[in-house]
Amino acid sequence: MALLRTPTLVFIALTYRCNLCCRHCAVYGPHPACTDLDTGTWLSFFKELADLKVFRLRLSGGEPFMRDDIWQILDTVDALPMRWGINTNAMPIDAQGARRLRSYRRLDDIMVSLDGNALSHDAMRGRGAFALARQGIAHLAAAGLPIMLYCTVTRCNKDHLEQVADLALEFKARAVKFNDLLPAGRGLANYRDLSLSRSQWRDTLHTLRQLRETHGPMIAGTILDTGDRYDAIARHTAGKQAPGEASCLCGCGTLINHCAVQPDGRITPCDRLPDLAVGNIVEHRFGEIWREAPAFAAFRARRHLRLDELPECRDCPYTGLCTGGCPAVPYALQGKIRARDPLQCYRLFSGEETADAI
Repeated sequence: MALLRTPTLVFIALTYRCNLCCRHCAVYGPHPACTDLDTGTWLSFFKELADLKVFRLRLSGGEPFMRDDIWQILDTVDALPMRWGINTNAMPIDAQGARRLRSYRRLDDIMVSLDGNALSHDAMRGRGAFALARQGIAHLAAAGLPIMLYCTVTRCNKDHLEQVADLALEFKARAVKFNDLLPAGRGLANYRDLSLSRSQWRDTLHTLRQLRETHGPMIAGTILDTGDRYDAIARHTAGKQAPGEASCLCGCGTLINHCAVQPDGRITPCDRLPDLAVGNIVEHRFGEIWREAPAFAAFRARRHLRLDELPECRDCPYTGLCTGGCPAVPYALQGKIRARDPLQCYRLFSGEETADAI
């Protein structure tokens, strides 16, 4: 497949600063050693992306509204010929801010993190966080903004997922994504305490499928996606169909249609791999890095690595039905990307292989 001249999506972490210190945050420390780029550098970079015909930006953090210049940044982005979305915990959003967001013409959605009810959300994010998040979401909803909710499912909130779905309906959210906990940053440090057991994951999948029936296709996320893929594998093998030739590590679009930029300007494959920096927008032209960086070419080459060439997958009967999962997980756990994602492995899910605890 020919490499796109430029990515269609660029994920931009404007800052690692945040008003919270969440136990499951994938940012890799409470105080990452990273200096935010100044306003002028970001504004010039956004114009460079527009000149390259990038279709869409995803702005995030940390908490992007912690930047004093956030409105100047958003004004500039919205004036350029690109669509964009933003991630926030909604706590800094007041009625005036929501109305200002409503004035933007190219804003596709506002993704708000919500981890259950007041009990479970505050257990993950700190006392009083739920009330402030709910208030912020209410301001966004009152302004008629396109809201999406994002819920990382853990042992703390697995029994409160229906309340998240109900809040999504109340605030007329376009979707609510229920995603697996990523073992990175504080999420890795707290993984044993927060991650679901295999039986809890199965129960959660059942709960989310019931919610999808009652609430409709707005119920989404990686847990449902993975469960649907597992079902497809089970149906295929139950019919005793030959799995075919082994697939490759091609389950991720990283560096095929998207990449990321960190708060200090480092260009990385995606937001989940902040350590794999190739260049910096202060020192390099973005388009050149995307097209010509040897490290990016090496990363893309993993898509051509057959699963049966991996030691852990060599004897697996499902290599023709699998794509290897997310590279950020084996990188976080083993320091390498040319490996399977154990959280997406059907053989581990089915109990045919026993996994060591993370």
